[in-house]
Amino acid sequence: MPGPEHISASGLATYEASDLLDHVSGKLQQTAQDTVSWFCEQLPHTYFESTDQAAVERHLEAIIGARASGQPVSVVLKNDDNTIWTFIQETDRTGLLVSLLDQLPRERRLASANVFTARDGSLVVDVFQFAGDESPASLTPKIAERMASLAGDTDTSVQVTPNDDATCDIILVAGGVTARRLLDRGAGYLAALAVPIVGAHLFTSGTTTAVSFSVGVPADTFNQMQVTHDLRRLAWADERAYALSTQANEYVSLVHAEVWVALCDLSFHALSVEDPYRFSRGRVFSLALKAKERLQEVGDAVIHGHTLTSEPVQHLSQRLDGDALTVLRTIIRAGGAIQHHNLRATGRFGLALRLDPAFLHSASRCEKAVPYATVFFSLDGGMGFHVRFRDIARGGLRVVRPRTVDAHVHESERLYDECWGLAFAQQLKNKDIPEGGSKGVMLAEPGAEVDRLVKAVGDGIIDLCIASDPDALTDRIFLGPDENITDEMIVWLVDRAASRGYPVPNAFMSSKPGAGMNHKQYGVTSEGVVVFFEEAMKTLGKTPRNEQISVILTGGPDGDVAGNAIRILFREYGDNVRIVGIADGTGSAEDPAGLNSTELLRLVDAGAGIAAFDPTHLSPNGRVLRLTDDGGLAARNSLPFRLTADALLPCGGRPATIHADNWTDLLDETGQPRVRAIVEGANLFVTTDARRALDLEAGVVVVKDSSANKCGVICSSFEIAAAHLLTPATFLKVKAQFVDDVLQRLRNLARREARLLFATRAQRGDTALVDISVLVSRTINRVSEAVEATLTTEEVPGIRTIIDEYFPAALQQLSNGVMDSSLPKAYLARTVATALAGDLVYREGLSYVEGLDDSALATLATRYLAGRIRVKELAASVRASNLENKDEISQLLLEGGVRAALDS
Repeated sequence: MPGPEHISASGLATYEASDLLDHVSGKLQQTAQDTVSWFCEQLPHTYFESTDQAAVERHLEAIIGARASGQPVSVVLKNDDNTIWTFIQETDRTGLLVSLLDQLPRERRLASANVFTARDGSLVVDVFQFAGDESPASLTPKIAERMASLAGDTDTSVQVTPNDDATCDIILVAGGVTARRLLDRGAGYLAALAVPIVGAHLFTSGTTTAVSFSVGVPADTFNQMQVTHDLRRLAWADERAYALSTQANEYVSLVHAEVWVALCDLSFHALSVEDPYRFSRGRVFSLALKAKERLQEVGDAVIHGHTLTSEPVQHLSQRLDGDALTVLRTIIRAGGAIQHHNLRATGRFGLALRLDPAFLHSASRCEKAVPYATVFFSLDGGMGFHVRFRDIARGGLRVVRPRTVDAHVHESERLYDECWGLAFAQQLKNKDIPEGGSKGVMLAEPGAEVDRLVKAVGDGIIDLCIASDPDALTDRIFLGPDENITDEMIVWLVDRAASRGYPVPNAFMSSKPGAGMNHKQYGVTSEGVVVFFEEAMKTLGKTPRNEQISVILTGGPDGDVAGNAIRILFREYGDNVRIVGIADGTGSAEDPAGLNSTELLRLVDAGAGIAAFDPTHLSPNGRVLRLTDDGGLAARNSLPFRLTADALLPCGGRPATIHADNWTDLLDETGQPRVRAIVEGANLFVTTDARRALDLEAGVVVVKDSSANKCGVICSSFEIAAAHLLTPATFLKVKAQFVDDVLQRLRNLARREARLLFATRAQRGDTALVDISVLVSRTINRVSEAVEATLTTEEVPGIRTIIDEYFPAALQQLSNGVMDSSLPKAYLARTVATALAGDLVYREGLSYVEGLDDSALATLATRYLAGRIRVKELAASVRASNLENKDEISQLLLEGGVRAALDS
C-alpha cells in the first residue's frame, strides 16, 4: 500500500485509482460483512416482516457507509415521492421518538409508523409513511381484533401485556383521532414517565388508529391502572392538561392536570366578569401555575369529593402576590362548588363538572336568576356551559366558532353570560311545553374540530345523567340543534345515547332527519317568526296579504331560520313582500327594488350564502359584496342600520348586535326609525334595554325572541313525546300526518300569543312589548307550576280532554292506555299543567290571573278546566240541534264561553 512518500510537493496524493479502489472496497467489504451479520441478528423479526428487500438494502447501505467512514450513524432517508421518511440512529434514548416526530411535517397526514430497535440497543430504525398510495398495513391478529372493535367509533382502548423478557407491550387504539396526534401523545407521555420505547408500530383503518409500543421495562415497574387511564385520555385530553402532565422531572397524572386546567378556566369565568384584563384566561392560568405545588391536593379533593380548606392559601400567602392568591382562592372555591363529575366514567371524552349554580353568580351577576343546574365542560379544543332552569329541560346546543384569536378572547369573556341568557330566554320560551328551558354553548378554539366538541359534550351530559340513576326522572335533559350542529351530529348523539343506556335515547336530541322533525327541512321556527311578523304589521295598519311590505333579513339563504323565512314569506305573500337587504356570514346583498325572489329561492334550495347571489338579477341600485371584498365586512355589519324597510327580521347573527350604545343608529337623520318593526328570529339579537328604548322612545314594535322564535322548541317537545310513545319505525309510518298537524299547531300557538301581546300592549301603552312578552311567559309558567302542584296531590277531573287536545292527532291515536304508561307521570302532569295554563292565559288575558296567589291560581285553573268541558258539551249540543246559526253559535261558545260559565 503506498505510503506518505508518494505525496507530491504540491500536496496532492499520487495514489493510483486501482489502489484507492482496492483500499475502499476492502474496507467497505469488511464493514459490510460485519454490519450485515450483526444487522440480521439484532434487528427484530418484525422489521424484516414489514420491510421490503429494497428498503432493507437502502437502510444497510446508509449504515455501512456511515460506519465505514467512522461517523456516527444518523441518517434521514426519503423515497422518490417523499411519502416514506426513515430515520436511522446509532443509539437509542428515552424521548428519541418524540424528537423525531417533531421533525416530521405537521401538514401531512401520517398513515403508518414503525420503530425498530436493535436487541443490543445500539441502533434504531424509525419508518414513517404519509397518506398516499400506501399498501394496507399488515396487522397482527391482536391489533386487528382491537381495531375492528372500535372501527368508526370514537372510543379508546388500552391493553398492557407483559412479555417474558422483562419488557411489555402497550396497545393503544382510538377512533376519531388523527394518527399523528395519537402517536405524538403516546410517545410523549411514555417519555415523561422515563419509559424507554424499544419498538412502536402505527396502523390506520378508516377513522380508527392503533399504536403499539414495546417498552423496555416490565409492566410492574409503573402504575398500570394510572397509565392505562391516562393513555385512554390521550386522544381527548386538553392540550394544556397534556403539556402539564408531561413536563420533564415533574410528573403529574393526566387526570389531576385536567382538573387543574378546568378549575383555572372556571376561575377565569368567575373573575373576568370583574376585570377581563387583569384576569384574562391566559393570565389566570399563568398565575395558577405559581401555586402548582397544590395541584395534587386540589385534584385529589375534586376526584375523591374531599373538602378543601384554606390551608393551601395560608401556606402560599407569603410567597404569592395578590392576584395569584385571588386566583388560588377562586380555584379552591371552584373545586368546592363541584357537585358531580364524570372523572370516573370509563372512556370519557371530556371533563363535565356539575356546579353549584350559584358559583358564577357573584356581585356582578347578582341580578341574574340562579339556574336550577349548571354544567361546565373542559374539552380538547374548546370549553362550554350547559345551563337549565328545571330538572326536566330542553334547549338547543350550539358551537361558537371564532375565526381569530382576538375573537376567541372576546367570546370567552362572555361565554357563561351568553349561555345563561339563552337558557333564561328558553325558559320563557318553553312556556307552552312541559320541559323547562336550557341551553348549551360550546366555544371552539380557532381550528378546532366541531364534531369532536359536540360528541364530547353529548357524552359528558350522558355521563352525568346516567351515573346517578338512569331510571330516575331527575336530570333528564333533551337537546336540540343550534348553530353549527349538523344532521350527522344529531344522528351520532342519538345513537350514542342508545349505546350508553340513556332513557328514551330517541328523545335525547330533536330535529332528527329520520324519526324526527328536522327544523331546517320543515322551517318550524320560521313559521312562527312569519306569523308574528304578520300580526306586527297588522298593529301598524299594514296587511302583507293585500299590500306591499319591505323586509330586511340577517342570516342567509343557507340558514335554518333565515332560509325558511325567505321561503315562507314568498309562499304567504308572493310579490307583496320585498326583501331589500340580507346580511350573513358570507357577505351582503341589497336592492331597494327588492332582491329577486327566484334567485333568492335558488340560493335557499342550493344551501348557498347571500354572497352567491347572481348580480345580474339586481336593479341598477343593487349590489352584492362578499365578506372578503373591499368594504364587504363594513357593508355586512352596517346593513341593518343603513337600510329602510317596514320590518327587520334578525334570523341570524351574534347576541347583542343591537344594544344600548348603538340602537340610535337605527334612526335616520330626522330621528325617525328606519324600520317599524323588529321580529327576533335570532336569540338575543337585541338587548333588553335596546328593546325598551326602541319601543318606548322610537315607537318600533320589537317582538322578543322568546315569543317570536318559540315554535322550534314546541316542535321539539312534540318530537320528545313521540320518542317516548313510538318506535322509530312506527313514527315513520305516521310522520306525514304528524308533520302537518304540528305545523298547524305551531302557527296557531304563535298567533294566539301574538294577539295577546298586541292586545295587552294596546291596553298598557306605557309598557314595552318586551316586558309584556316576559310577563306572559312568567304568568303561564306560574299558573303551570301551581296547577302541577295540585295535580300531584289530588285527582282533577277532565285531564283526559287536555291530553287529547295537546298532543298531535298522530299521537292521540295511541293515547288510550299507552300514553299514560309510556310517558313518565311527572312529565304527563307537567304537560297537562302547561297546556291548561296556556289555554287560560291566551284566552282570558293577563289581568284575569294577575294578583292571584298560587293556591287561588290552582283553584281557578281546575275550575276553568271544568268550565271548558261544560262549554264543549254545550257547543256539541248546539251543533246537533236544528238552530239556523248553530255552527256560528257553537264557535262563539268555544271561543268565549268558558269565562262566562265560571262567572255565572
